[in-house]
Amino acid sequence: MNRKIMKWSIYSMLLIAFVLLGLKQSESSVSQTPQTFIIGNFSGGTISMSVPQSVYESVFDDYCLSLSYTNPDFIDAEISDPNPLDNNSVANLILKGDFTHNGTASRLNLAVELDKDMGTAEYIAIGGKRSTTCTGAPCSSCGMVKNSDGKIIACTCHDETSEGKQCNLTVTEASPVINWLGWLSFLLTAFNSFFGG
Repeated sequence: MNRKIMKWSIYSMLLIAFVLLGLKQSESSVSQTPQTFIIGNFSGGTISMSVPQSVYESVFDDYCLSLSYTNPDFIDAEISDPNPLDNNSVANLILKGDFTHNGTASRLNLAVELDKDMGTAEYIAIGGKRSTTCTGAPCSSCGMVKNSDGKIIACTCHDETSEGKQCNLTVTEASPVINWLGWLSFLLTAFNSFFGG
């Protein structure tokens, strides 16, 4: 009998969490909707992130697995913007990590272009924005080459012996990455609303 009560208590808590989230969703600084949300700011020209690294790790893992890559190993996420106070500079959310494909270990850098709200000094992730990947073929240390405005234009391999190694550049105009990030942030907000985290 106690297990049954415990099970229904857990279900009830989850339901309450989602109801609370629905009431607080418009006030959330992490997620306005699953498609558009704030991930950081650049107040005074200093970049800071508002979404925990654990959320980005889940997004990186899901992205790798969607491409049939195995052993995803997230390194970190950052917002790259050559000039936060210039509306013409391109800001990117960059996720970095390693993976294995067909038995070969490689590095993946995944970048998603962000919008900037100059009035509120916030970085906004919008579903369907352009994403760019630099994937080792094989290379264990891929880097992104950017122009002066911050737009990613190429990839480069930084391995000590890069002979015969390269990093492939892939551009996707309507990336699903922000949708994954949005749903994970939505669930994180629900959890924090319920548990006061």
